[in-house]
Amino acid sequence: MCFLVELDASQRDIVFLLDGSDYTKNGFQTMCQFVGRVVEKLSVGQSADRVSVVQYSTHAQVHFLLNTHYSMQDILRSIESLQHQGGPLNTGAALDYVKKHVFTVSSGSRHLEGVPQILILITGGRSQDDVRPAAASLKQNNIVAFCVGTHNADVIQLQMISNTPSHTFTVPWFDELQNIEQNFMSYIKRVPHQPVRLEPTILDGGRRDIVFLIDGSDNTKGSFSSIQNFIQMLAERLSLGQNRDHISVVQYSDNVTVDFFLNTHSSREDIIDSVQRLRHKGGKYRNTGAALQYVVDEVFNVISGSRKFEGVPQILILLTAGRSRDDIRGTVKALKKMGVIPISVGTTNADTLELQTVSHEPNYFFITNFDNLFTIKEDILALIKGASVKPMATTVLPSIESVVSRDVAFLVDGSDDSRNGFEAIRGFIQKVVENLSIEENGDRVALVQYNRNATANFYLNSYSSKNEVLNSMRSVKHKGGRPLNSGAALQFIRDYIFTPSSGGRRLEGVPQILYMFCGGRSNDDIRGASQALRDGDVKIFTIGTRNADTLELQTMSSTPAFAFSIHDFNYVDSIYQNVVSVLSGAGEIQEQITTSEAQIVTAKADIVFLIDGSDDAQNHFEAIRGFVAHLVDNFDIGHDKDQIAVVQFSNTAVTSFNLNTYTSTAEVENAVQNLIQQGGRPQYIGSAIQFVKNNVLTPKNGSRGNEGVKQILVILASGRSRDSPIEPASILKNAGVTVFAIGSGLADQNEMEAISSQADFTFEVPNFHNLQSIQQSLLKKFAEVKLKEEIVHAVAVQPKELKRDIAFLVDGSDNAREGFQTLCDFLYNFIANLIIGINDDRIAVIQYSNVAVANFYLNSFSKKEDVLNAVKGLTHRGGRPLNTANALWYVKNNIFVTSSGSRRSQGVPQILIVMTAGQSRDNITEAANNLKSHGVSIIGIGIKNSNFDEVKKISSKDKHFFVKDFTYLPEIQRQLVTVLTINLLEETTEEQTSGLATDTPSQFCVDSQK
Repeated sequence: MCFLVELDASQRDIVFLLDGSDYTKNGFQTMCQFVGRVVEKLSVGQSADRVSVVQYSTHAQVHFLLNTHYSMQDILRSIESLQHQGGPLNTGAALDYVKKHVFTVSSGSRHLEGVPQILILITGGRSQDDVRPAAASLKQNNIVAFCVGTHNADVIQLQMISNTPSHTFTVPWFDELQNIEQNFMSYIKRVPHQPVRLEPTILDGGRRDIVFLIDGSDNTKGSFSSIQNFIQMLAERLSLGQNRDHISVVQYSDNVTVDFFLNTHSSREDIIDSVQRLRHKGGKYRNTGAALQYVVDEVFNVISGSRKFEGVPQILILLTAGRSRDDIRGTVKALKKMGVIPISVGTTNADTLELQTVSHEPNYFFITNFDNLFTIKEDILALIKGASVKPMATTVLPSIESVVSRDVAFLVDGSDDSRNGFEAIRGFIQKVVENLSIEENGDRVALVQYNRNATANFYLNSYSSKNEVLNSMRSVKHKGGRPLNSGAALQFIRDYIFTPSSGGRRLEGVPQILYMFCGGRSNDDIRGASQALRDGDVKIFTIGTRNADTLELQTMSSTPAFAFSIHDFNYVDSIYQNVVSVLSGAGEIQEQITTSEAQIVTAKADIVFLIDGSDDAQNHFEAIRGFVAHLVDNFDIGHDKDQIAVVQFSNTAVTSFNLNTYTSTAEVENAVQNLIQQGGRPQYIGSAIQFVKNNVLTPKNGSRGNEGVKQILVILASGRSRDSPIEPASILKNAGVTVFAIGSGLADQNEMEAISSQADFTFEVPNFHNLQSIQQSLLKKFAEVKLKEEIVHAVAVQPKELKRDIAFLVDGSDNAREGFQTLCDFLYNFIANLIIGINDDRIAVIQYSNVAVANFYLNSFSKKEDVLNAVKGLTHRGGRPLNTANALWYVKNNIFVTSSGSRRSQGVPQILIVMTAGQSRDNITEAANNLKSHGVSIIGIGIKNSNFDEVKKISSKDKHFFVKDFTYLPEIQRQLVTVLTINLLEETTEEQTSGLATDTPSQFCVDSQK
C-alpha cells in the first residue's frame, strides 16, 4: 500500500503562468481569483514560499518575480491589479521564457538550495507553437509543472507539459476552478525538496577580468535593483575564482565610486554578497567620459588586480541610462588601444551613437529600461565567452578581389525627393544585381527604403537566387513621405541588415558593401552612424543628386572618392561602370570629378541656347525647358564666370534673355523654368543662327568673345529648316563659335551635322522627352571644349603659384572655446582673398581636440561661396585633451590623399596650417616629420597657451607664428599670405626641380608677441 504524504515545508518557489490570450478574455478575472485563493493557502515569506506571476499570449510578460514581493498582502494586491493581455497563444515560447528568465537565482529562485521549483500553468486554449522542447527542458531542470485547462485546451499538450499526467487538471469553464482547489493544493504540498546542487557553468572556465561600469545617477535609482540582479545573474554563470574570472563593480554619476576592484574578492559567494549589498550612488549629472578615463587609469591596472600583462582578456560592461555630459571619444580610443573589449548597454534615454562609440563592434545593446536586462543575459555571456576563445582585435577583411561572396545592401531614398527618379534607381539596382552571383554561399543582396524611418524590402537571407531578387525588385513600390533621416537609415542598416540574423557574414570574413542613394539633405545627424558602419568594415558608396549635400555624401561614404554626385537619379547610369568596377575589384577609385564639378574644370564660357519654340515643339516644350534648366544647374554662372542666354525660334527668332541679363545660376534656372513658348511656324534655323550672331553674341549683350572667352551655341530643333542654315553656321564657326546641334522628331540629321562644329557635337533623340539620355555626354563635350581653351591660355588664366591644396587644422578643444568665433572670422577673411576652384586653390578644414574630424575635404567644395558658407557654419566641437600628433596623423591619412581631393601626385603644393591654443597631450615629433617627408609644408600658428617649442617643431623651417590671443590673428594675415605665395612658391620650385618634396628654409618668422 502507498500513501501520499503532504510535506508542506513552507518553502517553495511557485510561478503562475497565466493564459492571457483571446481564449481567456471572459474568464481572466475568475482565473486571477483562483490564483489569489491558492496563494492565501501558502505560507508566503522571503524564507518561506515565494510567488511569481507571468501572463502570456503571443509573448510572456512578467508581472512580478519570485524576489519582488515577500508579503501575502503585496502579492494579492498585485494579482488584483492584473489586466488581460489578449492575442494568440504561444505556450511553448512562454514555457521557455519562464525557465530562462524566472527560475533563475537573480529572479529569486532558490533551486541551488534544493527548494522545490513549481510551475502552475492555467490555460483556456490550444497552443499555436510546439510545447514539447520547452516541456522537456522544464523536466530536465527539475521544475515540477502542473497544468489546469478548460474544455478548449488540448489535454494531450497539458499532459505533455505536466510533470506527470496526474498533475493535469481540467474543468469545463474557469467558473468551476473552485471544484479542484483542495485536490490541487494537496498535490502542490507533496512536491519534495531537491538535493542542494551547484549551478552548471556554461562558460569555459577561462580567465577574464570583467569590470561593470554602472550609471549611478539619479535617473537609475528606480531600476537599480534590476541592475544588481543582472550583475548577480551573470556572476552566477561565470567561472569565478582566484585563477579564473575576476569581477569589479564601479558606479559613476558626476564622479566615480569603486564598489570593489578586480582583486577585492576571489569567491563567487563574496562577489554575489557584495553585489546584493550595493547601494545606489546618486548624483545629478552623468560624466561617462570621466568615468571611462577613471576605469582606464585606476581599475584596469595591475595594482587593482588587472592581469592584462598575463594576456587575460580585459572586458568592460557599461550600463547607462542617458547621454554623457562630457566627451567620451578620446577616452574610448585609449580604452580600445589598451586592448579592453567594451560592451555597452543603454536604455531609452541613452545616446545610441555614444553606445556605438564605446562598444567593440557590434557589442552594444539597446533596451527599454533596466528591468529588461535579463533579456540580453545570454547575449552578454556569449560575448564574454568569445573573449576567452579568441582575441577580439579588429579583423582585416580580405579584399573583394580575393573572395567570391559579398553581402551587398542597397539603401534607397524612398522619400518624395526621389519619386521621379525611383524607376531609374530600380533599373540601376537590377543592372547591378545581374552582375552578381547570388546564391546561399555566394553573393547576397538586401534592399531598404527610407524617409523619416527605414523599411526593409528584403534582407540578405531573404532570397538565395538571382531570379528571386529580381522578381522582388520588380514588385517594390516607392515608399514616399518626408523628411529624409539618413542617419537613422544608416543606423537601421547597421542594426538590422549587416547582422548574422539577417544573413550578414562579416564574422566569416565576407565583405560588406552598402550603396546609398540620397535625393536630398538629411534631417538628422549622419556622422555617428556612418562612422560606426565604417568601423565595422562596411564599404559605403553614396550616390546623391543635386539636392543632396556634397559634404554629407562624402562624410557617409568610406572615403570621399566613394561619393558620387549626379544631377538627378535619371542619370544614375552614368556611374554604372564605377559601381561595377568596385564589385569586380577593378582597382581603387580616384577622386571623382562629378557632373556638377566638371563645369569648373576649365575656363569660363558664353553659352547660348537656341531652342525650337515653334508649334511643332508644342507638346515637348516643357521637356526642352527642363533639359536646359538641368544643364544650367551644372554651370558656375556669374559676371566673371559662365554666362547663359536663351533664344527661341520658329519663323522668327526672339531673345528670351541675354548673356548679361542674369548673374547667378539660380536666376538663370528660374528664368528658364518660366519660359513661355513663342509659337509659330515654320522653322527658319538659318535666320535664327544669323540672329544669334548679330544680336546675342555681341559685347553690348554680354559677349566676351573679344576677351578670349569661349563662345558656345547649342541648337535644339524638332524639324527641318525652311531656309538653309549651313552658311550662317559656317560664318559663326569661322568666328570661333563652337556649335552643338540636337535634333528630334522630323529634324534632318544631315542638316544637324552640317550645323555643328564636328560630327560628335551632333545628337539625335526620338523626341525631346528623351533629352535626359544625352545630358551627360553633352556636359562632357562642354568640358572638353572649355578644357582645350584653358590649356591654350593656361599661363595667363591660371598662374601656377596660385594652385595649392590648403588644409586648416584648427584647435576645437575646450581651450579654444572662447576664441573660436574669432578664429572662424580669421579663416573666413583669409579664404575670401584666395582663388578657389577645382583647378585653383582647394581648401579643407579639420577640427581636433582628443580626436580629429574633417568639417570638409579638399574636394568637398569647388566654389568660393560654398567654402565661405561652410566656414561661416562651423561650430565649436569641444573636448579634451589636445592630441595634436593624433590630428597630424589623421590629416596625412585622410586629407592629403587623392580620394579627398589632394593633387600631390600632380605636383600641387600641399600646405597645412595648424592653429593651436594649447599644449599637446601626445608627442608630435614623429607625426610632424612624417607629414613633412610626405611633401607637406606646415605653417604653425600658436595662440594663447600653446607651447612655443612644440609649434616650432610642428612647423616647416621658420614657418611659424605666435599671437597672445585670438583677437591678434588679423595682424598676421598679410605675413601668412606672403609665406603661402612667395616663400612656398620658391620652395615648391626647388622641390620639383630635385624631384623630391623637402623643406627648404625660407628664413621667415613672425612673432606677434615680440
